[in-house]
Amino acid sequence: MIERLRDLWRRISMAQQSRLFKIVATVLVSLAAIGILGFSALDSARDSMDVASGATEETTADDPADQSFTEARRVIIGILGKANEDTSVVFPTLIAAGVSLVVIWLGLAITYILFLGVAGTIAWGVGGMLGAEGTSRLLLGVLALMASFAALLQGLRAAFGGRGPVRAIARNVLAEAVRLKISVVFIVLLVFALASIPGLIDSQDALRYRVQSLLQYGTGGSFWIIALLIVLLSVATVAFDQRDRTIWQTMTKPVSAAQYIGGKWLGIAGLSAVLLGVCASGVFLFTDYVRNQPALGESQPYVSVSGVISEDRMILESRILTARVGRTPDAPIEPDNPVFLESVRSYIRGQQAINPSFAQEDEEFAEVLDSLYRSYVASRYRLVPGQWREFVFNGMQSARSSDRLITLLLKVKTNVNNPTNFYRLHIDWEGGDDLIEEEVALGTINRIEIPNDAVLDDGTLVIFVKNMGRSDDPMQPPDILNVSEADGIEITYSVGSYHVNFARVVFVLWVKLMFLSIISLTAATFLSFPVAVLMSLTIFLAAEGAGYIATSLESYRIQNQAGETLIVNLLTAKISELISSVFSVYADLQPTSRLVEGRLLSWGEVGMGVIVLGAVSAVLFALACLIFRRRELAIYSGH
Repeated sequence: MIERLRDLWRRISMAQQSRLFKIVATVLVSLAAIGILGFSALDSARDSMDVASGATEETTADDPADQSFTEARRVIIGILGKANEDTSVVFPTLIAAGVSLVVIWLGLAITYILFLGVAGTIAWGVGGMLGAEGTSRLLLGVLALMASFAALLQGLRAAFGGRGPVRAIARNVLAEAVRLKISVVFIVLLVFALASIPGLIDSQDALRYRVQSLLQYGTGGSFWIIALLIVLLSVATVAFDQRDRTIWQTMTKPVSAAQYIGGKWLGIAGLSAVLLGVCASGVFLFTDYVRNQPALGESQPYVSVSGVISEDRMILESRILTARVGRTPDAPIEPDNPVFLESVRSYIRGQQAINPSFAQEDEEFAEVLDSLYRSYVASRYRLVPGQWREFVFNGMQSARSSDRLITLLLKVKTNVNNPTNFYRLHIDWEGGDDLIEEEVALGTINRIEIPNDAVLDDGTLVIFVKNMGRSDDPMQPPDILNVSEADGIEITYSVGSYHVNFARVVFVLWVKLMFLSIISLTAATFLSFPVAVLMSLTIFLAAEGAGYIATSLESYRIQNQAGETLIVNLLTAKISELISSVFSVYADLQPTSRLVEGRLLSWGEVGMGVIVLGAVSAVLFALACLIFRRRELAIYSGH
């Protein structure tokens, strides 16, 4: 019996590795994918025609209504039309077809089918015996992720096949990643962490919060785990080669330092691409799955109980699953404005009449100019009760033609930000007929929807805001409200697709991992394993926290109340400024936070990040090669 099974398995193995089987299986998978995509496209087109027909009838019936109502209806129809995009079919089909083709050409198609069938049945049975559906989903998720990772890793090793020292070293790095215990621990941790995220999300939360949690922990968490793995593996692959003396056999082939470092870097880049690709695909697919769940106030996805789109769905589609850009108001006046400069000189002359030595030097004049300019700008962001304040936003032509409402982000504060106090604001715009009355809280971001036709033909949007005093206690005397210049007022609107933005975010995360790997490889060429790991992690944490450091410096004091400079604080500030400036491009990318907040990561920003990080990586690569070429490996190996 055993011999028959072995003979059967040999025949199956020979069949799945034959070229004819691979060609036939490829054709079948391709036809199945094309059929699914074609049917999905036809179904989506039919539903879109139904939605458009319904929108036309409703708009015609409501022609006498005001323009803002028509604009809001157009936005709602556009969002409801997303239900017909059917990305929950398209992208899973493409990903499944891609992985299937890799498995087929590796000669493992039947093996994978049998393995997944048996393992899937066991996983589902274990969950059923335990009476926990969540356990079944967790085990099935782990199974799918591990199978995808194993297939893509084998495919990557096949892609690195052929002659040449660089590809051979890259293949060895992939073998080390599977062989080293520390790598296996992190890979298993990554798979289980990613598979468990869906079970940690509370299904009773608002849909927008569930999606944001999935994007935050799925994308950001995966990146951090992979980053730690990349640091450890990058250092270990060089340090352990020297410790175990295997580098002697490699360098006597002969292999140049550039080929050795380049092969290590290529292998780690491929491994990080596979890990990040599998994780990102899982997050992307589950995000689309959660997106098509009922939101708060919906009887079924995209169908509101009240008959109007729910607030939860509106926020999710227009502020999170999108690619928004933000614009701050134009400066009320430039520092070199002739009228302003003359007023500054007049002020200085008045002060010099009292103190002749006041602002005699150019540096002192520049300080006075900067101080008065800041005071003037701050006054333009102050909402005096009963007075209109104007804010001008330019360059918004694309917002006027968009099918999404414009969002005004407004944060106001007083000297004492009591969270129980609420204020009434009147908001209007140039050319507008409808006045918006909004109740806002202090110290929090308040979101007000503005119709697209508020933007003038030249792309200018002029917003007027009036402070109407306390709404919770009208008998209290009205307070002056301050709008923060940094983040107090902003206009945001959608300019792109969430799916494309997601792809850019994943690519930037991979570029960051590439940058981190060359730092670790360089450190490993002249430092021991623990010191190199410590150095690499320190640089990584400094780069990731550079944005927070820059923000914190704005309120960091280097002088005491007596005006005396604190030496320690001054040195800390200077070092922090250096760190934040060195890693400014790295920190400004902020891929995960942009994805979670629905902010656009533009191709221009991606290109700038790639150029800067690529240039620094090239310098580090050259430095690593120089150090490695000068190192006496026979002396340092094993010590």
